Amino acid sequence: MAREKECHVKNGTFGEEWPASKGACPKPIPAGWVFKIKHRGDPIDQKDLQPKQFKARVVIRGQYMKEGLDFNDTFAPVAKPMSIRAVLALAAKYECKLKAGDIETAFLTANMDCEVWVRMPAFWGAGDQEITGARQNLAPRRLLKGVPGIPQGSRLFYDTFAEHVKKLGWFPSSADKCLFLNQELKERCALVLWVDDFIFLHESEQVWQEFLSKLTQRFTVPTAGELQTFLGMSVRFSKKCMHISQAHAISSLLERAGMQDCNPVPTPCKTGQLWTKKDCPEPQETAERITHYRALVALANFIANWTRPDITFTVNKLCKFMSNPGPVHWSALKHLLRYLKGTAARGLNFDFSTDSGLGLPGFTDASYADCPDTSRSTVGYVFYFGGAILSWSSKLHSFVTTSTNQRRAQRRRNG
Repeated sequence: MAREKECHVKNGTFGEEWPASKGACPKPIPAGWVFKIKHRGDPIDQKDLQPKQFKARVVIRGQYMKEGLDFNDTFAPVAKPMSIRAVLALAAKYECKLKAGDIETAFLTANMDCEVWVRMPAFWGAGDQEITGARQNLAPRRLLKGVPGIPQGSRLFYDTFAEHVKKLGWFPSSADKCLFLNQELKERCALVLWVDDFIFLHESEQVWQEFLSKLTQRFTVPTAGELQTFLGMSVRFSKKCMHISQAHAISSLLERAGMQDCNPVPTPCKTGQLWTKKDCPEPQETAERITHYRALVALANFIANWTRPDITFTVNKLCKFMSNPGPVHWSALKHLLRYLKGTAARGLNFDFSTDSGLGLPGFTDASYADCPDTSRSTVGYVFYFGGAILSWSSKLHSFVTTSTNQRRAQRRRNG
């Protein structure tokens, strides 16, 4: 808590107190504490934790803030998964170096865009005094910086970060606002931002050191070094090869489902599996069971979107029944988890050890009215960069199709 207050004092998060001459402050936004043990990698025993892994954060209760009064625009971009995979693939193909880092107390570096008054958190202490052991009735203070919990926090930080790196010669790509490129440099380089974490691709160490030096003039970057993990993904690379996996996320998924010791199966779903709302129970499942199903499918969807295109079709179908899953859908979900149990170490393999060219080949196909509830077709695609899978999808058409290319071709062949 003391470290957190030091950061706020350093960044000037809170401004002047509400003047007593104006009477009571009308509905100040309450602030509070959130505590967390932050594991770097797999969870470890408490005796092995470092002091800085105990985190205390001051957060604003943003649900009390009103649009148009306390905030305006809230949208903030994050890097697209295919942009991150493209940067990783380029690093593997051209043997570039990859660095990763994060911005400490990122939101506190951005200035507020509206006038907001805050009721100070408990134990804060008056002015710049240290954290106290007793609650104090402090006067509300004006919020000058973006603090976690405010609706516009992510947007304010992105605008602040983008404005600073533009001064350094890095401009956002037209395809992805969180992919920054520098046309002035004579080597392959790229910067990818995900909220307050970033990946930096470069060839020479001098480019990285110059960028980090200029970045730290505006932001605090406590951890920056060789890329090993990012967003829970493990990244391992050698000469022109790279492997990206999410074994830890799969382990967490199995633990949440209580299936750590289940028997593996060879396929993500059963052959001929029929996905229909007719299998939804009446009356509806209990709220607890529905919430549990949603949590498991959501984590499986996260894994499917980043490193496991082989489970995308099954996860897409399971997502259709989040409002009222039945025994058939639970059985299909458990079948998927058993498949992940046996394939936890699998992921994306980028292999450029042989010349695979610079093309972007893609493949697409569609079923025909395979959804019995809507008669819609499932369409899927996958795109490659050489030997690296960059983008994939599997979802229902937004409309009902009345024919397929295969049927048209068959009619042409039949005269």
